Amino acid sequence: MALSTQSLVGKIEANLQAKGYEKVEDRGNYKQYSTPFIEAIAAAVVAEIQQNAQVLDEGAECSGIWSVQ
Repeated sequence: MALSTQSLVGKIEANLQAKGYEKVEDRGNYKQYSTPFIEAIAAAVVAEIQQNAQVLDEGAECSGIWSVQ
């Protein structure tokens, strides 16, 4: 499976909720964040890559498509 924005959005939202964040309506210029907020987004990005990213290896010894860990 290819990397997916929709899948990543779901992971980010789940990680933010796990850190205690609640979804709210956009408040325009409200632009604050915290370390747990950034950590939740980073965890979601890593999970998306580990679950869905693939690399094509065209080497002679071990060619193939490999998952990213």
